[in-house]
Amino acid sequence: MIHNKYTNLLLVAFATLLSLQYGKAQTMMAIPSQSYTYSSAVRGYWFTAPIDFIITGLRVPSQAGSGLQRIQVIRINDNTPVSYPTTSSNFTTLALIYNATNGVIQTVNIPITAGQKIAILGTAGTVNSYGDPTTVTSSISGHNVTLKRMGYQGNMPSSGIPNYWTEPSGYISRVEMYYETCHTAITSSPNPVTICENQQAKFNASATDVSTYQWQVDEGSGFADISNGANYEGVTTNSLTVKNTPFSFNGNKYRCLAMKSTCIDTSLDAQLTVNGLVHLDPLPVKDTTCVHASKDLEVKGTGSLVSYKWQVYVNGGFIDVPNQYPYVQSGNKLTISDVLDTLDGSQFRCVVTGICDVGTSTNLTLTVNSIPTVAIPPKDVQAKQGENIVFSVQASGKYATYRWQVAGPDTFAFINDGGIYSGVKTNILHVLGVSHVQDGFRFRCIVGTSSGCITPGDTSEFATLSVAPATSVNSIGGDEVMVLYPNPTGSSELYIRLNSTANTANMKYKVIDKTGSTVLIGNIENQGSRTGVDVSRLPAGIYMVELLDEGNQQVARSRFTKL
Repeated sequence: MIHNKYTNLLLVAFATLLSLQYGKAQTMMAIPSQSYTYSSAVRGYWFTAPIDFIITGLRVPSQAGSGLQRIQVIRINDNTPVSYPTTSSNFTTLALIYNATNGVIQTVNIPITAGQKIAILGTAGTVNSYGDPTTVTSSISGHNVTLKRMGYQGNMPSSGIPNYWTEPSGYISRVEMYYETCHTAITSSPNPVTICENQQAKFNASATDVSTYQWQVDEGSGFADISNGANYEGVTTNSLTVKNTPFSFNGNKYRCLAMKSTCIDTSLDAQLTVNGLVHLDPLPVKDTTCVHASKDLEVKGTGSLVSYKWQVYVNGGFIDVPNQYPYVQSGNKLTISDVLDTLDGSQFRCVVTGICDVGTSTNLTLTVNSIPTVAIPPKDVQAKQGENIVFSVQASGKYATYRWQVAGPDTFAFINDGGIYSGVKTNILHVLGVSHVQDGFRFRCIVGTSSGCITPGDTSEFATLSVAPATSVNSIGGDEVMVLYPNPTGSSELYIRLNSTANTANMKYKVIDKTGSTVLIGNIENQGSRTGVDVSRLPAGIYMVELLDEGNQQVARSRFTKL
């Protein structure tokens, strides 16, 4: 396959920098000058790539004639390229240009990796521009390459050659190859930066053989180019400024791309840490609790918060709350475990220290609702039958509520407005037209609160209603079942005398104080006798005596006064 026509060859031993139509400066690999033309079969050359580079342009020289350009670039996949007459289809087409305008460099972008075996074939129409029948040495970016003869036994079809062969020597078909190599390299990557919210951060990178830079940010979903604006400047330089930095930028990652033409090198990424300023939610203007309750005060906020210090307003200024009973400070919360009524109207606030600044909350005024108690209980009332009477009670504390109860011969029960009663939920109870039946009725009041505090209420002592007041008795008379004398008594002895009709068998008596408690109990003497009761140890007051039969059923009931 070696032609027998030789001419003197001139090897173009230098690389020519061309400015092509599409505006990129690139280098043409040196090829020998033309010897003559050859047609009827397509030829080319192959070489082993010495470095990584990019084929950016291809052209069949005008010496091949005026025909349309037909160019094919293949990567030979055989470990050793086959030699003529053997052919092989074990190759990959990297570019196929068919019937392109004559004399115009064809723009391509074909990345080549060092070590690959690359072959380029081309004709103008069906005409090859032949050059140098011997082994040709050229270079790519200063690295020597050997161009060896290869071809296909036929003109190039529109679908490209189906197989190839190589020969160790002979004319090669001249096809200009333009390339770029990448020497662009990052020499220093940006470092992590920590700032406070609203401050400025700078990221710096450096590179060699670079035309421009592009900074990128990863906000959590992958890196993307950034543009100059409210928060960024210098995005196409080696120094990126992040300004007016919001807290939301915390955790962003930044990297720099160094670029020259199609060459790109990427820096390592660096993280931005933004410590947020203290931003506190307002505390409630007012809050309410109950005396002796446990109360939590809590402040909420955002930012890089470090510590909390609660304060209380005392004597014209705020002072730190001591971390001792009844106060417990835990993080953003202050617990008052036993709220005293002296804290009513106190103002609290919290001073929050952050990494970058200190914030003070708004003030909270604490209202402490005391639990009302009975201050003055109701007093006994003596009345004539048909009179209107009142019982009154006084309570200490605010928001007191009242509920009256009455006990006749039985236990205490709540009463309602209506009939003879009114004011049953006030501190004054009105009873209309009392009757002798109500003699000995006991009245008391339960004092509660409307403040929302949980309390069982404070129960007053009871007051006794006497209707038709007992007459002072020093001897018995009349037809009553039981008579107590002397009444009132200032001595140590009280006597119980029953009339002659009473059956005294197995009878007993009980003495009951104003609280409803039984303070004395004893047996009744035989019929016709008087029964003495030692009341010397009883405190002064009004007492009830109940007479019980052997079945513990009440037979009679009467009141006496101990002076």
